[in-house]
Amino acid sequence: AQQGAQNGKPTSPCSVYYITNQVGFHCKGVTCVAPDDITITCSDADKVLCTGESTTLTPTKQSSSTQFAQEWYLNNTIISGYPKTTDQAVYTVNGAGTYTIKVYDVENPTLQKCTKTAEIEISEAEKPTVTISGTNDYCYGKETVSPAKFTFTGTAPYTFSYSDGNQTYSNISNSTGTFNPATPSTQGTYTYSVSALSDKYCTASSTNGNAVITIKPVPTAIASNNGPMCAGNAVNLTGSSDQSNARFSWTGPQNYTANTASPVLTSTTTAMSGTYTLTTMLNGCSSTATTSVTINPIPTIKTLTASETEVCSGTEITFAATTDDNGAGTATWTTDESTQTLTSSGLTASLKKNVTTKETIKVTLSYKNADGCEATTKTITVVINPIPAAPTVNDRSYCVDAPSSALTATATGTLNWYGTSATGGTASATA
Repeated sequence: AQQGAQNGKPTSPCSVYYITNQVGFHCKGVTCVAPDDITITCSDADKVLCTGESTTLTPTKQSSSTQFAQEWYLNNTIISGYPKTTDQAVYTVNGAGTYTIKVYDVENPTLQKCTKTAEIEISEAEKPTVTISGTNDYCYGKETVSPAKFTFTGTAPYTFSYSDGNQTYSNISNSTGTFNPATPSTQGTYTYSVSALSDKYCTASSTNGNAVITIKPVPTAIASNNGPMCAGNAVNLTGSSDQSNARFSWTGPQNYTANTASPVLTSTTTAMSGTYTLTTMLNGCSSTATTSVTINPIPTIKTLTASETEVCSGTEITFAATTDDNGAGTATWTTDESTQTLTSSGLTASLKKNVTTKETIKVTLSYKNADGCEATTKTITVVINPIPAAPTVNDRSYCVDAPSSALTATATGTLNWYGTSATGGTASATA
């Protein structure tokens, strides 16, 4: 007997049929058409679906468009609209999940040997975003890093372009999630914005926001002074800047302060020596410079003495002086004579002069220390008297026991009479 067969042949490639052989055995046989092995190709090579986007899943094309049924599953749940009898069931994906394609012989849907499956995992990623920060004012050259900062969300690496309002920088790569654009090389206002942002998987829909950075000029500071100076003399501090509207401030030793560009130090002392600092300021930016002021001490002539203050013509007078720096400077000796008769060396001097009339001479010592500072002068006065001419004496003769008369003499100055010895004895105004 035969079932499902004509002339001993199956009526369908995958139908059940029976053949009774000559010895009485019944043979049972099932045939079906198996689909080709399946692979699924995703139109998005990384199989990551960006938010709001879709991708296409394409299974291997079968040899017949009527022999096979195809079903798509999402996370093991059949998708509405399937099965479909087709040679290739292309499916558009709008979300993440595990997608499975099942292809089987339409006449034998339950036979495993005539069924093939394949699956693909689709992930979903948020589109990248960027936050631009750093809206502020900065002083030129004072920032060690760029004043602007880009912070990305998404999956690194990132590729983007940005503009600072003056220049555009394209195809920048970043793998850290933050980026500091190059610090501007000139002063001015910079408006930072980002464009063409993409991460490992997705391209940003938009890149809203910007940051405005103003790079302010930093005033230069130049400081100087007209020293060294000797104590008591004024010292001029001089400050300047390349910015005409910069403000100035000075500080220095002994709590010195001033708020003008070029102040003057008056009534100076050695304690005012030291480093003076100039600060220039403009719109919150500042620079400093220093200048070293030296105020040297005024030396002192401690003593000035003479070996004699009144002498006779031709007698040498010696002078000596002492100073508070032990003579390390330069001494200058002068007199009020029309023709100088003084000789000197360092802090000593001598004067020897022949006169015919009495002379009063002022000897002055001027002194400068090694720094060129001059001491207050000292003066000493000496008198040189002329040597008088020998007196004229009138001779006298007397008789023995006769009364005597006074001796007389003619001379300039004071006469002193002596006894029989002109080099000894006691002088007398009369004789």
